[in-house]
Amino acid sequence: LIKLSNLSLENDNFNPAHSTTFSLKVAVHKDLSDIRIAITIYDEKQLWIVGEVITSPMFPDLLKKGYFRLKAELPALWLSPGQYTCYAKATITAGLDVRSVRSDPLFLTCKRESSNLVGKERILSVPVQWDVKEEKL
Repeated sequence: LIKLSNLSLENDNFNPAHSTTFSLKVAVHKDLSDIRIAITIYDEKQLWIVGEVITSPMFPDLLKKGYFRLKAELPALWLSPGQYTCYAKATITAGLDVRSVRSDPLFLTCKRESSNLVGKERILSVPVQWDVKEEKL
């Protein structure tokens, strides 16, 4: 029904002390009745950050069959130095069929010198500035 691919950073140098923009391709193969997409970041133990979810009322074009380029800008993040794994996750509904789909992982390294904003608590809802553009093939 849907494929998430090419999750990447707009700027290859991940520095959580500044805003971070992720890019993602979405292929919708069948018209949908609902879609929710989030950017999630895990450390080696647990879910650490969930970006604010994009929903179909925000961008109704995502419900129709087609190809889209999504950009998600997250604000400065409170991360300790270390390794993190980022995914885009979608929950979709087509008729009575509800599925969850996840992108391939994007591995992030938070270097000590870029982690001046070190947090001790997980952040389970981060505001995200979303941008959606339809792509022609």
